Amino acid sequence: MGAKSAGKIGKVFSVSTSFSEDEIDQEQNESNNGYRIYKDYWAAQSFKTCMERITRVKILINRTEKKSFSVGLSKSSLVIKNSFGLGLNKIKESLLEKKSSFLNKLSNRGRMPLGKVGSITLSIRKDIDGRDLTKKTLSPEEIRKDADWIEFDFPDVDVEQGGTYYIVVRASGGDEKNFYKWLYMCVGPYENGNAFISDDHGATWRIRSSWDFAFKVYGRLPSEEPDGVVDRWAVIVGIENYGPGHKRGWYADDDAYDMRNVLISHGWQDSHIKFLTNEEGTKENIKSAIQWMDSNEDSDDICLFFFCGHGDPGIVYTYGWCALSGWELDAEFDKLGSKNVAVILNSCYSGSMESRLAQSGRVILMSSKSNEISW
Repeated sequence: MGAKSAGKIGKVFSVSTSFSEDEIDQEQNESNNGYRIYKDYWAAQSFKTCMERITRVKILINRTEKKSFSVGLSKSSLVIKNSFGLGLNKIKESLLEKKSSFLNKLSNRGRMPLGKVGSITLSIRKDIDGRDLTKKTLSPEEIRKDADWIEFDFPDVDVEQGGTYYIVVRASGGDEKNFYKWLYMCVGPYENGNAFISDDHGATWRIRSSWDFAFKVYGRLPSEEPDGVVDRWAVIVGIENYGPGHKRGWYADDDAYDMRNVLISHGWQDSHIKFLTNEEGTKENIKSAIQWMDSNEDSDDICLFFFCGHGDPGIVYTYGWCALSGWELDAEFDKLGSKNVAVILNSCYSGSMESRLAQSGRVILMSSKSNEISW
C-alpha cells in the first residue's frame, strides 16, 4: 500500500454474496505424504466433534490418471472365395465377426478412458466399520490433479458433542496407475484422532497412529442459532510503523482510524470493535482479535475484518514484518458462526488473496489486483 487515498478505502476487486451458517469444528492442515485410494483401498480419519451438527467436510486430495491413447489397427477385410458352395458364406460371416470382436478388444487395451479411477465418496460414520450417517459422492472431474481442498457438502447430520466419529473415503474404481491421493502428515499433529487404512474394501482396518490425514470438519453449535438481534462486530488493523529496519506503511494507521470513525458514525458500538495499530498489529494479536469476535458473534450478526498495511502475493505483513497468509486468515474466518462476513484488504497484491478467502457467506473487497501494487 502507499499514499493515503482521499475519501475511499480502495476499489472493489471481488464480491462473494451467498451465505453459510457453519464453522470449522476440527481440522488438520499439514501434509508431507499421500495415501492412494482406489477399488479395495480405503482410508479413514477419526476425530472428536465439539459441535452437535456436522455440515460438511473438506479434505486435501488430488487425482492421478494415466493419459488416454489409442492403438491404431488396420481392419482389412477377409476375402474367402466362394468356390465351395453356400456353406462357406456362413464360415466367412463367423470369421468376420470373430475378427471384428478380436480387433475391438485389442484396440481397447490401448485406451484409458477418463473416469477409470471412478467416483469418490466421503461419508461420516460413528463406527469405522458401521453404516454411513451421511455421505457425498463426487465425479473424477470434480477432483483436481494438483492437490487442493475439496469440499464434500453432504446432508447435515446431528452428532454427540465430544463423541468420536470417522471420515471414510473410498473410490468406485481405479488401479495402481489411476487413483486418488489423500494427503497426510506422518508425525501425527492431530491429537483427537488417528488415520486408518484398509485394503479389503473396508472389511478390516489398520490404524496408522503416527499419521493424520489433512481434513476440515464443519459444524454448528446450538449457541450459534440466530438470536433475532443483529449485532455488528469488527476487527480493524492499520500498520504504518513496522518497527526498526522495516519500510513504513504510509498513512495505514490513519486509514484504520477513518474506518473506525465511519463505523461508529453509522451506529456500530465502539465496544464491538477491536482496534489494532502499529506495534499492536502483531500476528498473534490479529488472530486473537478474530477469535474475540468469534466468541461474541452468532449466525445472524455482521462481522467485519479490515487490514491496511504492506502485502505481497498471498500474504499481508503484520508488525515486525511477519507474514500472515491467506490460508491462515481463511482458517480463522472459518471459525466464525456469522453468515455475514466482510473482509477488506488494503495492501499491495491483495487480489491474490481472493481465491483463498472467497466462499459463501463472505463479501471480499480488495484494493488491488493480484499483480498490482496499491497506492
